[in-house]
Parts: sequence; structure tokens; C-alpha cells
Amino acid sequence: MILIPFIYFTALFIYLRKKHDGIDVSAFLSLLYAFMSFFAIIIEARGIYDINGVCERTPITFGATFSYCALLTLSIIPFSRLRSTSLKNITITKPQLMDFVSWGLIVTFFLTLAMLFSDIYTALTSDLSEIRSMVYGDDEGHHVSGLKWWLLLPNTLFSQFSPIAILFFYINVSQSRKSNLFNYLLLASSITPILSAILIAGRTQIIYWLLSYLLCFFLFRNQMNAEQRRIVVRPFLVFAGAFVLFFASVTLARFTTNTLDSDTNTLNSVIAYTGQAFINYNNFFNHYICHKISFNRIMPVSHYFVIDPGWTLKNYRAQIMSQTGMNIGVFYTFLGDLMVDLSKVGMTIFVLLFAGISTFLSRQEEDNSIPIYRMLLVQLLILIPLQGLFYYSFHRVDVGYYIIGTLLLSFFFKYTFKTR
Repeated sequence: MILIPFIYFTALFIYLRKKHDGIDVSAFLSLLYAFMSFFAIIIEARGIYDINGVCERTPITFGATFSYCALLTLSIIPFSRLRSTSLKNITITKPQLMDFVSWGLIVTFFLTLAMLFSDIYTALTSDLSEIRSMVYGDDEGHHVSGLKWWLLLPNTLFSQFSPIAILFFYINVSQSRKSNLFNYLLLASSITPILSAILIAGRTQIIYWLLSYLLCFFLFRNQMNAEQRRIVVRPFLVFAGAFVLFFASVTLARFTTNTLDSDTNTLNSVIAYTGQAFINYNNFFNHYICHKISFNRIMPVSHYFVIDPGWTLKNYRAQIMSQTGMNIGVFYTFLGDLMVDLSKVGMTIFVLLFAGISTFLSRQEEDNSIPIYRMLLVQLLILIPLQGLFYYSFHRVDVGYYIIGTLLLSFFFKYTFKTR
């Protein structure tokens, strides 16, 4: 039974690739879930259970397997309408607004870099395992106060706008807008969230950046000529090389301390990190009972500031642990978090609504274009299954700012307000 997700998503990838004459957004998403499912098989083969975030071995059931494959398919298929072989253009209705937002993101990047440079240097030259231990022990990140807090306010509000920076970068390059210098500055602004992640030796933001960049590449690849493709590939290789080195350093630091067989432990940890999602989803699907519907993580901004200001993820995890004996701080895809917070029925309703909205917004115009206001919304939705390889990534307040910002930008790109 554990083979089924890998076989299914591999077949789905092959089908979509053949149907769309190449790798597009939907095929890329299918490939990622096939990749993750393959490592679930390796976990089973090596017996890596009850360690590194993987739950204890439990029977893989048909119900869990079917719901996993079916709901993920419903989350992927709507984006098959974004066929890169037919998509001709992203229509920019207000170029001045696009440039204004771009400059804002660039300024945010340099301001963040200036304020955190010494802290980043200290983190990179420190023991990364100790940094990770402190973060996990206190469940807290890097804190600032006073003038520095105010100067980092743009980072707090706009750091998670990285996907928009990447999208605008690709639009500029594919349509020959702006100079290479401006476009590379805009691309640099997309790594703003990674700067803060370095302070806590975090790896997730690096993975998100790499996935978002590759996703845009497969979306825009047929809109670019050979030279334009070189413009987007070169910086990716530079950034990806640096990020992989940092990722490897954090992983080695975390899993080789005080370990007799450090090489084996590190390899097992990477396998567990990559492949535990389906195994953990199966465990929760078969054993978790939702005691109370909660929207705290689904809609973090409204709940954090209005409905339940005292809510914390740490306390929520402790509450679930006391009620069910299950640790929800694991990887089980975004479906797992939806199941924990909304129940199985709520998870299914969420995915059905998501599929319907995504299908509607992903449609192309008669001239095979998509207006930028809709592309922003489509990109926002794609991030749920893309970043949801591990968990529901929209649970944080700063990501909530990105959601609100995207909705506002889409509104302002679409509508023009006339004054007397």
C-alpha cells in the first residue's frame, strides 16, 4: 500500500507532461509529490520509524491512501489550465503600480540586510546546532526592540512577499521590461525571508524559495527566448548553490552532534525529512479525532489580532497532545493540518472549495493571456500545495500579511478609481 502514492503521482506526472507537451505547473507539482512519496518507500525499507519526526509504524490503510491521492489531485489539477505551451503573456494593466511595489520590496531587502548583517554574520560563524537547539527549546526566534524594531517593520510586514518578487522578476525578463540591474535587484529582494531564517538556522524558507523559483520557470519558460532563459538560470544557480551549502551545514550540525554513527543518522534524517508526509498523514487519518474545529492556523491574522490574541502555536500543540497524545508538529502535508484543525469533513470541504476557486481563476483569456491581477491570486493559491509538501504554510501571521497584500494588490491592479 505504501507504493501506491509514488506510483500514482508518477503516473499523473507522466500523463500531464505528455498531455501538455512538457513540464508545466501541474506536472511540476505532481513530480514533487511523487518525489516525496518515493522517500516514504525508503523510510519503510530502512525502518526509519518513531525518529526524526516519523511516527511509529502503523498499517497503511486504503482510506488514508485514497483520500491522500484524491485530495492532492483536486489541489493540483486546477492548475493544469496554466499550460505554459499555450500561455502567451501576463497582461500588466498598471506598470507604474508594479514598479512601485518592486521598489518597495527592494528597499525592504536592503534595509533588512543592513539591520541584520552583524546578526547574520554571527549566526553563520556560530554553532548552528546550538542555534537550532535554542529555537526548538524556547519556540522563539530572533527578537529586536527600540529603533531597530521600527527599521525592521517593513521586513515584518513584507518579507513574505517573496513569491511576488519572483513573479515580477519573471514578468520583467520575459517581456524585456527594465534593465538587468533592476531585475536582479528585484530578484535579490525575494530572498528577504531567508535573511531572517538564517538567524534561527532555518531551512524551510530556502526550500520555499527554490520551489517558487522553479515553479515560475516552468510557467514562463515558453515565453522566454534563449537569452532570457540564461538571465533567469544564472542567478538561480548562484543562489541555489549558496542555499544548498547552508542547508547541508544546518542538517549536518543538527544530526551529527553526539552521535556514534553520524553518517547513517544524517542520511536517515534527510530521508525522514523528505518522506515522512504520507506516513504521518496515514497515522493521523486513522487515529486522530478532532475535538474542536479551529480556524486559528487557517486564518492567522484575524484570530491573532481580533478573535483570540492570546493564542500561540506552542500552547495549541500542547493542547492537542493532552487531548489525543499525538504530536502535530510533524510533516503530513497541508492536508494533515487541515484535518487536525477542521476534521476530515472540513478538510474535504476546504479542498473542494480550493479546487473550484483555483479552476476559475486559472483560466486563460481568448488571446491566451492572464491579467496580472488574476495571476497574483493564482500564485497565492498555488503556494498551498507547493509549500504544503510539508504542512499548511499559511499559519503564520507574517504570511497573513502576504495574503492580505496580494488581495489588495489584485484589487488595485484590476480597478481604476477616477477622481473628479
